[in-house]
Amino acid sequence: MKLSNKFVLLASVALGFSSCATPRSAVSPNFSPEKYSRIAVMANAEQDGVNQGVLRRMEDEFTMELIRKGYSVVSRSDVQRVIKEIQFQNSGLTDSAQQAAKIGKILNVPGFVLVAVNNVEDKNHYVAASSGYSQNKKGETFAYSNGPSNLVISSAAISARLIDVSTTDVLWVGEAKSGGGDSPLSILQSGFGEGMGGAENLAHTLAIKVAKTYPDRYPKPAR
Repeated sequence: MKLSNKFVLLASVALGFSSCATPRSAVSPNFSPEKYSRIAVMANAEQDGVNQGVLRRMEDEFTMELIRKGYSVVSRSDVQRVIKEIQFQNSGLTDSAQQAAKIGKILNVPGFVLVAVNNVEDKNHYVAASSGYSQNKKGETFAYSNGPSNLVISSAAISARLIDVSTTDVLWVGEAKSGGGDSPLSILQSGFGEGMGGAENLAHTLAIKVAKTYPDRYPKPAR
């Protein structure tokens, strides 16, 4: 029997992630599900190097969740068409809330959900070789050894907000991150995780969690 240090590390970090990735959200008293029943969605990265495919998946998750909750969502192709027009005519329009407001007015929607991803990072950690003795449940002693290995720790953070396109006021905000404080805890991927885009997959998972915190359009019946 061989004890795997990688398995122990993976289990402990995964448990930590499950307790730290709980999303938070807040709703403005000025928010009205009926007033903002038709909205647009756009995801962007607040850092370089994030795969565009990941952003599109985040938009898809928010779109599906909003539709489940009773909202009407503008198609991505319409949003992208307007974005191209604005980039061509207003290259200096860099503020995300102002950009969302301008796009929303052209699309004739009262609200715009902006999804932002940041702190997307995969860090390599070298684990030195180790050996020793341990006991199984039967009390039998056995020797174990582990060769050196490379572990990848992934981290990410997601935030989303509903912008009133007329005032740029924030009416709803939600966020989730892979940990807290100055050293965020995150999902750890051992040898089988390389090449999977661990941090980007983590960001996608967090986006799903945040989308679920958006208010329902129709109140759920009391049980």
